[in-house]
Amino acid sequence: MPRLTPARRRPRHAPPKPPPSRERPAPGNRATAALNIAGTWAVSAALAGTELSPPEVREAFSAISRQAIGASFGSTVLKGILAGWLIALLVWLMPGSGEARFTMIVLLTWLVSVGGFAHIIVGSVEASFLVLSGEASAADYLWRFFTPTLLGNVTGGVALVAALNYGQVASEVQS
Repeated sequence: MPRLTPARRRPRHAPPKPPPSRERPAPGNRATAALNIAGTWAVSAALAGTELSPPEVREAFSAISRQAIGASFGSTVLKGILAGWLIALLVWLMPGSGEARFTMIVLLTWLVSVGGFAHIIVGSVEASFLVLSGEASAADYLWRFFTPTLLGNVTGGVALVAALNYGQVASEVQS
């Protein structure tokens, strides 16, 4: 194999790629989301279709899970906005949290749970459990949980990122 001379070497730095856009989304984002949702269904299948837990635990999980599809479309969207905002805040705080990273994750995800907010991944375990247990239909999953929750999570996350980004450049924009 011929030895590469300095003129034949590849450049040290590749030219910058354009940022993701609607026409060119970030690679892997859709696949990651789809795999996360598939994982929630796998967990639900294990909980609903096996003797992994006693019947009274499955009944308690059913009672908790009914809350995931029990609210109206609009209410679920609003709960999703708050969850999306909190998770986006968590992502924004991570780089500066240092050794408190674990505490930040626990605290903010706990707030999503205790607040009863709708999160697309966490809530998907609950809603898909109801489908796999025969207590809800796939249409219930799609229209009473998935669509309003996703809409809310995206709206909340994007709103927080937009506000934070604007806050960083507001003084330059106004001058």
